[in-house]
Amino acid sequence: MKKIIVLIFILFFLAACSKSNNTQLEIKPLTVNIQNFAFSPSEITINSGDTVIWINNDDAPHTITGDSFDSGTISNGQEFKNTFQEKGTYEYHCNFHSSMKGKVIVE
Repeated sequence: MKKIIVLIFILFFLAACSKSNNTQLEIKPLTVNIQNFAFSPSEITINSGDTVIWINNDDAPHTITGDSFDSGTISNGQEFKNTFQEKGTYEYHCNFHSSMKGKVIVE
């Protein structure tokens, strides 16, 4: 009887440990892909202090241009990084392709 109680205790202990280990942290994507003349995702929500990386996977050059940041021209395979310290909504676009628009929301 004692062995069964110990075994049940061990099983409950292992079950509790496995549940806490299965809890996953929410990881927000911090990369924006530039492809097919679009920003993907076109809207991203991050925390203040986070850095967003845009990667140009198009054959055409692009820019990431907002009121407070500008990548200049980035070609295929190049990237641009910007760290957002202040909360708010930051809209941006590509200077070469007016239909390319995006938004970073900083919480």
